[in-house]
Amino acid sequence: MNIVKRHAYEQKEKTHEMTVFIDVFRASTSLLYLFQRNVEEIILPLNDDRIPTLLNQGYVLVSEVLSDGLDNSPTQILNTNLHGKKVILRTGNLSTAILNNPPCHHAVVAGFANIGIVGQHIRTVSPCSVELLMASHYTEKRAALEDESCAELLECILQGESCKGIPYLMDIEAEIESRKSRSLNYPAHYWEDLALALQVDSVPMIPKIIKRVDDVFQFVGVPNLIRDS
Repeated sequence: MNIVKRHAYEQKEKTHEMTVFIDVFRASTSLLYLFQRNVEEIILPLNDDRIPTLLNQGYVLVSEVLSDGLDNSPTQILNTNLHGKKVILRTGNLSTAILNNPPCHHAVVAGFANIGIVGQHIRTVSPCSVELLMASHYTEKRAALEDESCAELLECILQGESCKGIPYLMDIEAEIESRKSRSLNYPAHYWEDLALALQVDSVPMIPKIIKRVDDVFQFVGVPNLIRDS
């Protein structure tokens, strides 16, 4: 299996049989907790202009970049009754990464919260090539250490090596403390979100990305995608 790691803002050199989108802080984790809340549907429209119409149709918006919705927050998602709701997940880095790197083949979303089952799934499917696509800080064209760490841990799992915890965890925690000290007007629940995002294998769910004919990407959560492969 050929494993390639790439930041989403970097130029794509070739198409891979499978793509894994990674956005640890916070969209990958928010997506997983949305499935845990038993929502009916999660979509990402190709065009933001469609969102007002979808909201009028009863969809709930989860976003840190658009108003009139819940924050892109695992903590808020856990504390909100979303059972049976249809959700638009329009985040900053993950959504931008998907929209600018539209998956052609098999694509899933990973974070620390589901890294084990994603690794199992990929090893079972055994694609010739898999791209670990780190959402990073897309607009700023800047790497995100937590995404690089997650990609490195997933690569370790795929290679069948002995993986010892989250890579660079102390550096990630130091960056979190630095953010706290700079008082950058983060909401109170933000720090709880980051703690949830660093919990390994807490939500054994694989979100698969499907392009629908009505110009939306749909996230389809499968508790055990391995059996369906």
